[in-house]
Amino acid sequence: MRNVFVYTFSILYALVVIVCLAVYWVFKSQISAEFGVVFVIIMVVALPITYLLLRGSLLRERNRPESKMHEEFRTEILTNGYTEKSLGLADQVISEVKSGKKVNYVYLKDFVMYSADYQNQLKNYDKALELLNLPDAKDVRDRSIRFIDRGISLLLYLNVRMDAVCGLRDAAEAQSIKNEAHEQFGNETADPYITMLEMIDFEYQLLHEQYDAAKETVGRMLANTSPFAKEYSGKYYAAAQLCMRLNKPEEAEEYMQKAWEQVKDKSAALQQTYHMARTRFGMDEQAV
Repeated sequence: MRNVFVYTFSILYALVVIVCLAVYWVFKSQISAEFGVVFVIIMVVALPITYLLLRGSLLRERNRPESKMHEEFRTEILTNGYTEKSLGLADQVISEVKSGKKVNYVYLKDFVMYSADYQNQLKNYDKALELLNLPDAKDVRDRSIRFIDRGISLLLYLNVRMDAVCGLRDAAEAQSIKNEAHEQFGNETADPYITMLEMIDFEYQLLHEQYDAAKETVGRMLANTSPFAKEYSGKYYAAAQLCMRLNKPEEAEEYMQKAWEQVKDKSAALQQTYHMARTRFGMDEQAV
């Protein structure tokens, strides 16, 4: 959110400066001060003007019904996970969109992606893909959104979509997603980009039963020492999933125990993800 505020403030500040300069240009014959002095004054005065404009805009946005619902949804799902409340809010918005209502993609992406991820966890891959197809492809790849969040929402979308199409064993679509992900983010050298790309590759490798390559991918994720990777439980889920594919349930259990140690003192949402992963991989619940 800090990046979004900084980007928005910077753009708005530049516009305010441009407008002030345009006004100065119109009335410059009536202003005796030198341009340099006027320019400095404009740069300083533009700061509080920009702040007030942005604050007013944020207040108006927060008072919109879809904004309030989105904030309620985010709070619930990040705190308690997939609950009757969070799923109900998502279903309400998704039903409205299906009926023709326009919902800003900034909000819609969260309702869609979290709901699709939930369906993936239940192995309802066709339902997940249906949800992911709901937003317009142009909105998913909108440059202004990518500028604001540095492409994270697109990369997360591709991850959830890859999970769904691999579940449906759609090799052609999986190849397309992998190509797009690497084309768009292959030059990134930091997390979360690296880890998210590894997960896309991992899903692709499982689909094609490229288990040696999958082992190498998991190995890189486990060896990654970035702050993001250290907190990312998904690497343990990937390792456990691979072990179950290779009929190594004891090793899978070891990785799931590592995952539990990481999430046991955290939010209910992260603990729910752990239990859903066990079910998805066909692992019995263990005393934790």
